[in-house]
Amino acid sequence: STPDEIAAAAARAGLKFIVLTDHGDATRTPDPPTYRAGVLCIDGVEVSTSGGHYVALDMPAAPYPLGGEPRDVVDDVRRLGGFGIAAHPDSPKDELRWTVWDAPFDGMELINPDTAWRVHLLAEGVRSKFSLLGGALAYPWRAPGAIADLLTDSPALQERWRTLTSSRPVVGIAGVDAHAKLSLVDV
Repeated sequence: STPDEIAAAAARAGLKFIVLTDHGDATRTPDPPTYRAGVLCIDGVEVSTSGGHYVALDMPAAPYPLGGEPRDVVDDVRRLGGFGIAAHPDSPKDELRWTVWDAPFDGMELINPDTAWRVHLLAEGVRSKFSLLGGALAYPWRAPGAIADLLTDSPALQERWRTLTSSRPVVGIAGVDAHAKLSLVDV
């Protein structure tokens, strides 16, 4: 969807701000923060590294493409004055999962529906698969509830966050990672 459509949906959901991040190398000048439909919209970028995805916010366009080693990307974002977030740290998909825990990132994603559906899909047994099917069937009538029902709990990730925050500030966020508009019925 367009940023205006996303902001309007966020306003209907009662959100005060959203962060929009497409994948890139951080060389594009981000749009300045702006209000759309009464929701503060912050532009950022999600950078692919060899150790997972990293979200960069509040920095100018990088003078060179960011990517490669995770620690280097963290250092570059910090050097450029940005705020960096380790994305999807518990994703079952190797190329998405953040793996460099001793890097000085500023935040980490604790909740992500993209990770949740992957966890259900790869779980042993049929119960998780039925949860996915139930979510897909319920989505047209109660989208927020259907998605919330699929969210997974990760005690190991929460413990990692507690450990990190015992020695330094690390912001916890919830992400959506909504790669495309899912609309089975026009609402």
